[in-house]
Amino acid sequence: MAYSSRRLQKILILLKQYSTLVGDRELPRITVPQKMMLNLEKQKLKKEIENKKKKIKFKSPLIISCKRSQYNHHKGQTYSEFDPKVLVSHAWKNTKSAGDYFTINSYGKNPALLRDEEIQHFTDFDINPEFLPVLESMNITSPTVIQSKSIAKVLEGENIQIAAETDIKTTTMTTIKIIIPVYLFGVISLTMLHTASSIECPQFCTCNVTTGEAKCQNTLYSGIPAFPNYITSLTYTGMNLPEVKKKTFNLIKDLDLQVLILRHNRIQNITDNALSELIHLRHLDLSGNGQMNFTQLDACLMDIKSPNITILKLNSFGWDNEPISIYETISKYKITELSMSRNNFKLLNMSALGQYVPNLKYLNVAYNNIQEIIPGLLNKLMIWRIHHNYVDVDYTLFNSTGTCNFPSLKVLNLTSNFVNHFENRFSCLDELEVLVLDRNPVKQILEDTFADLPSLQVLHLNHLGDRLYNIEAFPFRSKSLKELSFARNHFSFFKSARYLYFNSTEIFSGIPKLEAIDLSDNYFNLTDGVLHEMISHLTNLKRITIKSCKFETIPTDIFSKMKRLEVLNLTKNHIGQWNGAEVFGSISSLKTLRLDFNYINVFNDTSFPESFMANLKSIDLAGNPFFCSCKNLWFRKWIHSWRLKRPNIFKGYPANYLCINPPELHNTELKDYFPSDHECYPEKMNAALQSFIVLSLIGIFSVILVSLIYKGRWHIRYWIYLQRVKQKGYISLNSGDSSLYSGFVVYSDEDRHWVFSKFLKIVEEENDQTLCIHHRDFEVGKLIVDNIADCIAQSRKIILVLSRTMMTSDWCLFETRLAQRKFLNDDNGSLIIIMLENIQKKDMPHALRDLVDLTTYITWAEEPELQERFWKNVLRCIKNE
Repeated sequence: MAYSSRRLQKILILLKQYSTLVGDRELPRITVPQKMMLNLEKQKLKKEIENKKKKIKFKSPLIISCKRSQYNHHKGQTYSEFDPKVLVSHAWKNTKSAGDYFTINSYGKNPALLRDEEIQHFTDFDINPEFLPVLESMNITSPTVIQSKSIAKVLEGENIQIAAETDIKTTTMTTIKIIIPVYLFGVISLTMLHTASSIECPQFCTCNVTTGEAKCQNTLYSGIPAFPNYITSLTYTGMNLPEVKKKTFNLIKDLDLQVLILRHNRIQNITDNALSELIHLRHLDLSGNGQMNFTQLDACLMDIKSPNITILKLNSFGWDNEPISIYETISKYKITELSMSRNNFKLLNMSALGQYVPNLKYLNVAYNNIQEIIPGLLNKLMIWRIHHNYVDVDYTLFNSTGTCNFPSLKVLNLTSNFVNHFENRFSCLDELEVLVLDRNPVKQILEDTFADLPSLQVLHLNHLGDRLYNIEAFPFRSKSLKELSFARNHFSFFKSARYLYFNSTEIFSGIPKLEAIDLSDNYFNLTDGVLHEMISHLTNLKRITIKSCKFETIPTDIFSKMKRLEVLNLTKNHIGQWNGAEVFGSISSLKTLRLDFNYINVFNDTSFPESFMANLKSIDLAGNPFFCSCKNLWFRKWIHSWRLKRPNIFKGYPANYLCINPPELHNTELKDYFPSDHECYPEKMNAALQSFIVLSLIGIFSVILVSLIYKGRWHIRYWIYLQRVKQKGYISLNSGDSSLYSGFVVYSDEDRHWVFSKFLKIVEEENDQTLCIHHRDFEVGKLIVDNIADCIAQSRKIILVLSRTMMTSDWCLFETRLAQRKFLNDDNGSLIIIMLENIQKKDMPHALRDLVDLTTYITWAEEPELQERFWKNVLRCIKNE
């Protein structure tokens, strides 16, 4: 049994109190169990160790960090020989230790990578000369720091301990008493080095084994460390490399390094042979090192030994003059991509580029001060970025010698230059696919300005400024154009100016393949029909963008014929409401709708037809000033139901769907406002309750009425048929005319056999009386009610053959009602009742019961002696004897 120290103290106190009470009497001896004493000692020792560690605050680096912090070890930490030596892993054999761990932290630079100022060689040591050629054949000439220090200690005759990590990442620790010749140690240690120790990615970098990329940014680290051997691309930016020499790359020269990016590294000097050993290099970026000596840079580029270099980026050097000498330097390579953006030179010599860099496919000279371009031939140039300069394109830039200077050009970006005229300036660029002319001070766009560009697919004419005043008919006519952007021009597309400054019906005509158009930040009046005239005929459009045009509603009858429309962007307008059926009713192809940052307060069930939502994949309604009121309860439920079907359909939800009203819910997320139907529609709930009460009363009344009608159905039917007989002019039942029949027999179908085999045989065949039988004597084609009324009127007697089945027959009961009337009106005993079965009066209908009570009935019997009497009574009644 284990006791805590607190419990033991209580026991001792009780013992002292007890000793005071008993005085000098001999007390019983109490001994503490040995196991309990050991536990107490362990707890005491553990507390002492913990207290010591709490008092000692180590300022030295943490070398071994453990999950259980009591086993941490700091640099320089010592242990007393009397303290228990407990290993970190002492309890790992227990299953409860699962998940425990310890980490060995690096607290200094790897000594294996450090170099002394003067590099030593193996020839500096007393090593057997026979081994030197072997080392040289393995390309091993200089020992590492560890090897240098170890050899020195061995030569002094000391015992040494060497740790080495092999390429299979298992650490071997061996204590060696050197008793062999020095040359043997040299061979062993060098062999261990040559087994390619595994190099981890530096702590301040990120390495991607899949792409082979390493990125090191914004750390003031001097030099370039070693990297894993899978690295083929190194981005080393924002570092401190004032001097770049050949030895700067010693630790990465053996890599298959193809991409080297050294942007913004404060490079001031670079030696001519600095990059000479990077023999696999194909992409070099030295941008942002404006303090670099130009002459040194030129010499360094000249000494690159890689035959594969094709991409060179020299951006942000602040050069005032175009680096023609560098063109000449790099002419020895097959450069296909050259970037010299964000410099300050004013002249661009395309002739020199064509002479020295004829393989150029990509040229970026953006953000310079270029005012003049000397034309030149570049047959392979495909992408030319010359935006943000001061260039005015004239007729000779693209065609100065009678042949096109850039026959392969596909992308031309002339944004933010001084281009005043567009017409006939790009006529020879047959391969041009993308033309960007944003932010140029053009005044007018003439007819067929771009018609001579047979491959043009993308045309951007954005932000042309306030100088643009006239757009002629068919200005963008092109058989190949697919995307046209005419945004942020603040052009007034009003009806009053359509014939003076533009032609609304022909401005976008002649573009049969146009798939995307952007008319953002221009002026429209949706009530004058100009926008409809401009774009409604563009039936191949897939994407329409009309942002920031102050639309107050979504225009109707514009998109209905666009059967391929997939994206409609109406962001940042003043749209508040629209007719959903008219706008979206016939659109089934739309996949993306943007109505974010408009003036939409309330959505209702007519905003988006169900058929329209069926194919929609994305809808953006963020940034609208929603009312968190009962008016949006339907919208709130609608969002919830669609998010269950398509969780990502609402972009920006819920963070950007905020309430603006009421004030107490300002900036509350719409998703947090979800009132009940009872709160929002109390009048509907009251109306529903009233309706329920009224319907309930109507239902109860209807049930009662139906029950009464069912109960008196034959009284009602009798009255209706009686009125029908009177309207037909039938003879009254109490007429004194001579009768055609002796009697009208009322019977059920189940009793037909008895009537025909017995009753008719005795009465008609043997006693020469004429009876009316509905199976035999009713007139064909005549209504049943008319047959019944006529036959009863023409019969002297009515004979009721009473049985249980007869009482359940509807027609028999009807005939009984007529018999009752005849009985009450006649005074000659016109009713004869034959009780075919013994029936209790309580089982009879009320009308039949009354007749039985007022009339003497004749009972049928199966006994022969009684049947003779039965027939006498029947015949006497029929004959009135």
